[in-house]
Amino acid sequence: RVRKGQLTMEERQTIITLQNVGISYREIAKKVKGSVSTVSFTIKRHSGANSDRKRSSRPKATTASEDKFLRANSLCDRQLRGQQLQAQLNSGRSKQVSVSTVKRRL
Repeated sequence: RVRKGQLTMEERQTIITLQNVGISYREIAKKVKGSVSTVSFTIKRHSGANSDRKRSSRPKATTASEDKFLRANSLCDRQLRGQQLQAQLNSGRSKQVSVSTVKRRL
């Protein structure tokens, strides 16, 4: 083991392989000399079921249609500054958006 409580890549692969074969968590724990909870956590964390799920993150301040509105307005009038685009966007919203957010969307 690398550190106490940390599995090596080989141990993780062994746990997942043994689980795919159909061996119980308790038997796997004996073979890798770890706890049942470590085996359970490793299988949950590193099995393919969760690898492609959408991760939760901070919600965006603008919607996709508002992003499109910003891009379209900035392309129509190249002279518009971030503050002007911000004013246009915020005129129809209850929650205000910052200039840096507007610039990030472009």
